Amino acid sequence: MRIGRAAALLLAGLQAFALAPGQVRAQPEDGARRTVELLSDTLAYDRARDRMTARGHVEIRHAGRLLRADAVIYDRAADRMEARGNVSIREPSGRTVLADEIDISGDLKDGVARRIRILLTEAARISAERAERIGAARTELKDAAYTPCRRCPEEPARAPSWELKADRVIHDSIARDIVYRDAWLEVGGIPILYTPYFIHPDPTVERSSGLLIPTVGSDAMLGLVARAPIFLDLAPDRDATFTPIVTSREGLVGLIEYRHRFPGGLFVGEGSLTRGSTQTERSATRGHFDGRLRYDIDGTWRTGIDVALASDDTYLGRYRLSSDKILTSNLFLEGFGARRHVVANLFRFQGLRPGDRFRATPLIQPEIEASYLGVPDRFGGRTGIEAGLRVLTRRSGEDNLRLSLESLWTRPLYGAGGHLVTLEARLRGDAYLSRAADADRFAEPVGRVFPQVGLDWRYPLIRATRFGEIVFTPITGLIAGPALGRRTAIVNEDARHFELDDTNVFAASRPPGRDLIEDGQRLKYGAELALLDRAGWGATGFLGQSYRISGSRLLSDGGSGPERFSDLVGRAALDLDAFGELSYHFRLDREDLSVERSELAGTFGPETLTLAISYLWLDNRNAARARGERQELRLRLAGRLSENVHASGSLWRDVAASRDIQQMFEIGYADDCLSVTLNLTRSFTWDRDIRPTDSLFLRMRLIALDGD
Repeated sequence: MRIGRAAALLLAGLQAFALAPGQVRAQPEDGARRTVELLSDTLAYDRARDRMTARGHVEIRHAGRLLRADAVIYDRAADRMEARGNVSIREPSGRTVLADEIDISGDLKDGVARRIRILLTEAARISAERAERIGAARTELKDAAYTPCRRCPEEPARAPSWELKADRVIHDSIARDIVYRDAWLEVGGIPILYTPYFIHPDPTVERSSGLLIPTVGSDAMLGLVARAPIFLDLAPDRDATFTPIVTSREGLVGLIEYRHRFPGGLFVGEGSLTRGSTQTERSATRGHFDGRLRYDIDGTWRTGIDVALASDDTYLGRYRLSSDKILTSNLFLEGFGARRHVVANLFRFQGLRPGDRFRATPLIQPEIEASYLGVPDRFGGRTGIEAGLRVLTRRSGEDNLRLSLESLWTRPLYGAGGHLVTLEARLRGDAYLSRAADADRFAEPVGRVFPQVGLDWRYPLIRATRFGEIVFTPITGLIAGPALGRRTAIVNEDARHFELDDTNVFAASRPPGRDLIEDGQRLKYGAELALLDRAGWGATGFLGQSYRISGSRLLSDGGSGPERFSDLVGRAALDLDAFGELSYHFRLDREDLSVERSELAGTFGPETLTLAISYLWLDNRNAARARGERQELRLRLAGRLSENVHASGSLWRDVAASRDIQQMFEIGYADDCLSVTLNLTRSFTWDRDIRPTDSLFLRMRLIALDGD
């Protein structure tokens, strides 16, 4: 019994140096009742000195823990326990404590360990020349070091990726924090940062307020830039991150992000504020806010709000906070049901482009959309109903109201041999009420009723070869409705920029939105081709065109043209399995088949060297709203120089204007516990107080046991 009690007390006491005493439950009396296994070469009890000594390959097992040492001594008179020589203790959690010698009091409150090493996980470890436990709640380490990095199997003596060292480390198990005195950070064995004082929570704390890894760099417009984020743990359901951004040329920017989860929803918001220069002022108040709120009212309804605001057009781009050119604020209420959906929206837009005028930008208040899809009827078809209300106002400009109602019936028919015929019939009605910019009241309401029927026929033809399968699908169909003519009283707000492509060439109404209707009758025809290889690669293609039998020539802009034949549109895609993929979208002139639009995107190569390409060429010179030729090229080459070193470079070029938009080069190192990235970006954009600039930023990420 005396041996068992001594061993149990010793095993419980040794864990005090594992820097997680919140997980230790030393209960000697209970431990004495449990089975204790003790193995040693010799075991002696000195009755006169009341001392028990086990020597030679000592092993003690108790409560799932294993102690090994050259010698274990329990001095009952002094109430001290000692383990000497190659001491190791392995806990049920897998953590291991190693030491040359451990001496601890019987009440487990005080103790000393020499040359201690604590293996927290497979990789993370703490070492110290001396560890002293004082008063059961305080542990002090002398000449200590901590690293979460794995050792190199080929070079175990090589310095870890990063290591935190200190002359003295104090762990308070009640406050659950670890304090470092005269500490320094080593990266690859090289000291890079010193601090006389440093504190962080111990491993039992899931999260805590504190300083996150800073980012430093240089920007031609802002000068030297440093970001030092500070995490604020406000409560279990909410937190914030405050980031002072210090610039040498534009002063200080305060950036804060707030996150809050509550029953049924969440809120995430970000805002910033500064006093900086603009194109016209030397010092002006500038800032932004971007927030998102979501709340589930019940199992059917939810609501939310998105708010995006900026003090001026160039603030977000100048301070590298966002590249958005339109900020959208939206308040909505949305309901879901069995085959039903309804949503009500309020929209506010803030345009950041040079030509955007705030007073002419519309407000949508509200837009309500409701839809319902019925069950199959006795004829095998389904009926769907859509209804919509939109109220659009401007501070300076035309206001209008639109009320829409549309019903759609569709029926697929499957014929022998694989024929697929889809029948559609729809009836749509729209009513408009408008007021001109200089009018005191609304004009007379106008409206339209538009019935339409459609037929779509497809016939997949499949042929098996020794390489795979070839699927060729001819497509044709007819869309028919009455001719409406030009309705000049109906203002087109949601289809001002329309372009024919492979996604809408066969649509019943090709323009987006509801304001513009493509009336009359037209024939559609085309084909799809798919090559499916058993080895994993494949190819697909599509080519389509339409022919207008009758109807208004409304779509002279965007490629379909006033002629009866539309341009030819198509796409091609190639899947090269692990080697990459390529897609190409195009539009060909109806008369001479010259290319009117080309869009190419692809990724090639393995992870060790990957090339991504994106090319867009659009000829708008013959469009009704001529905007000139647009031709852009984007290239990105990324590869691994070694197992841990990666590099990438990218180019964004306006080919039509023969100028670069942006160049970027990045090189970085990453392993299981350290990431360092150096990024150089050259921007050639001019936009008021945004000038062409070079920026250089260094980002470092230290990966600890459970994250950053």
